[in-house]
Amino acid sequence: MNSYMVPVNDEFIEMVAKAIAKNRLFEDATGTIRDMVGGSLEDSPRLNQSFDMIFERLWAGDSPHDELQKSMYRSDARAAISAINLKILIGD
Repeated sequence: MNSYMVPVNDEFIEMVAKAIAKNRLFEDATGTIRDMVGGSLEDSPRLNQSFDMIFERLWAGDSPHDELQKSMYRSDARAAISAINLKILIGD
């Protein structure tokens, strides 16, 4: 096991925040589709490309609500990174 810390710079925090937001959006969409039609999303390159485009458009929003949401995802990212770094420091 290495003892390298996970970086906490703004660029990495943004990357992790986007990953968290994208995953939550996908899970919400999957749940909605399951509830509406009883099916699930089939993983495909076309679906992934469409989903990525939709997500990037949503992430680019700049309304006060969008900024609040992104700020909260960044806080989630910082918390996750801190938890990982703590685990690295104390081992176990």
